[in-house]
Amino acid sequence: MQFTPDTFFVEEITSDGTVLELGKTYSFEKPSPERDFFTHFVLQKREWNTVQALGAIARNLHVKPSRFDFAGTKDRQATTTQLCSVFALAPERLLQARVKDIQINGAWKADAKIRLGNLLGNRFTIKTDKPANAIPSFPNYFGEQRFGSGRGNTAKTGRLILAGDYEAAVRSYLCDSEGEENIDAVRARETLVGEGDFAAAAQYFPHHLKYEITMLRSLSSRPTDFIAALRSLPRPLQLMFVHAFQSDLFNKRLDLQLPPTSTCGKDAHGFPSAATEGTDFALGNVIGYTNAISEDERILLEAEGLAQDSFKLKAMPELSAKGTLRLLDAPIINFEKLDDGVRFSLPKGCYATVAVKYILNE
Repeated sequence: MQFTPDTFFVEEITSDGTVLELGKTYSFEKPSPERDFFTHFVLQKREWNTVQALGAIARNLHVKPSRFDFAGTKDRQATTTQLCSVFALAPERLLQARVKDIQINGAWKADAKIRLGNLLGNRFTIKTDKPANAIPSFPNYFGEQRFGSGRGNTAKTGRLILAGDYEAAVRSYLCDSEGEENIDAVRARETLVGEGDFAAAAQYFPHHLKYEITMLRSLSSRPTDFIAALRSLPRPLQLMFVHAFQSDLFNKRLDLQLPPTSTCGKDAHGFPSAATEGTDFALGNVIGYTNAISEDERILLEAEGLAQDSFKLKAMPELSAKGTLRLLDAPIINFEKLDDGVRFSLPKGCYATVAVKYILNE
């Protein structure tokens, strides 16, 4: 199913279980006059991803984007709400922001910033005329959004970085053209493969490939310093390569139906809780250098040409990746059939795009 802002609605569920409903104004102010350095606010947006939306607000108010924080990223192809914070900006001034398809549904003073991951999950409302199945859970695959580029090589580039083959990683990012939809970009990538001239490529690569051009300019002055070329990219993009590979590895773990690593219980709202003992939910490793991995997982890594210590990068320590645990099956919470679609909630980190494939039998 193709999502649009008119068919896909995402409302964040805060850590205390509050659903931030679309169009509703909120205020949770807790007076703390000695330490109220932050402003919390509810961001509602349409056809913006979270980082871009906050950047647009920052530009509109002439403040640095780095002053903003949020609990979880939200899709661009959706109408969404979420809790955010900004440092040293009064609620009254924030409410003056004027950006197309963005609104602030309440702002109030607070004594701490919003931290990434500080949410229970999200409530999704999807408009569709297809028949829907009320299923209790689904395999908790990472969705396509996790892998960024439509070329499908983000995880491949990450694997090459983890293998220490930085030249191959750079060439994969610059030259792989499978899945590339823009014909000018295809030609540019194929020309670079044939000619191998980074300086020339920096001139003829299409302007919309701004990250590739940044990398090519780095290589123009230092043609063999592939680590410097990777470091010329924004750090979130560098991290995306490695995280995409970890996610791809987890998806392969699901395909192989490897045994759970551990279990956890659920909280009062029915969401998985690492702080609650129990066997309500099975968890599996998202492998990094800190996990205790099984023999099956060691073999899975070997099949990729890697070992567990590959996630601790000596040449690029800033990209070293710790491990974590992830639900093997994602519970569908508070499922409702609506006259024009469905509504349900998912724990944080679970993908509605994946859930819908199972709910709609796609």
